[in-house]
Amino acid sequence: MLTGVVATAIILWAASATAYIVDLASEQRRTASLARLLATLALPATLATGVLIAVDGGFDRLARVDSVLVLLSTLLGAALVAGQLPARGREPITALGALVAPAIAVLLAVFLLIQHRAGAAPQDVSAILLIHIALATLGLGNFALASALSALYLTQERQLRTRRFGALFHRLPSLEVLDLVTFRLTIAGFAIFTLALVMGVYWAVQTGHTELTLRIWLSAGAWLVFAAVLHTRITSGWRGRQAAWLTIAGTAAACATLAIYLVA
Repeated sequence: MLTGVVATAIILWAASATAYIVDLASEQRRTASLARLLATLALPATLATGVLIAVDGGFDRLARVDSVLVLLSTLLGAALVAGQLPARGREPITALGALVAPAIAVLLAVFLLIQHRAGAAPQDVSAILLIHIALATLGLGNFALASALSALYLTQERQLRTRRFGALFHRLPSLEVLDLVTFRLTIAGFAIFTLALVMGVYWAVQTGHTELTLRIWLSAGAWLVFAAVLHTRITSGWRGRQAAWLTIAGTAAACATLAIYLVA
């Protein structure tokens, strides 16, 4: 049953991504409503995947790294669907959907491929560990959204710099809006990720999981990248393209840490 639900979610997110992309490429916006509808249908299927995981293996099952992919997918999907409600199809949400929806489909596909090969959850799962995982996933979700907006910023900025205005130019918000929203998402993600990192270190020390030292250092490295993003912006006035690239680099570092967890 789990496999069928995940496959359904993947198909719906992939179809939604296709509709978002077609809508962006079309001047008549014929698929905007379809894209939003498919995303709205895909979210319950994604949420049902997490519920089935918990029912099948208990909440301890959520501590497995492959389950984090489902949690991250649910958070990103919820943010996208929630953003559609007040926006009513405005261009930023459409452009964001063209980036987020396919990413969710990929995350769920990876979960489907590795769920039987992923390692068992730690034997001493505690509330601290589960909260750590939830916060780390929420922080990564914020960073992922910030990176998606950074990618849109770079696209818009390049068109202005080269004076080659493509189809997206009039369908995206101003650079100032993109930069401000990205900054706010980064601040929120950094605060959440900081708390998650502290709790993760505390759990590792208390339970004696010294084999996680490398992963902790990698997580700290991702944290330092985002600290640099905020520091350079607040103290040195770095904004725009430099901040956008640093945000993408920080998210890549955080994703690399998650990838190491997956293959370990």
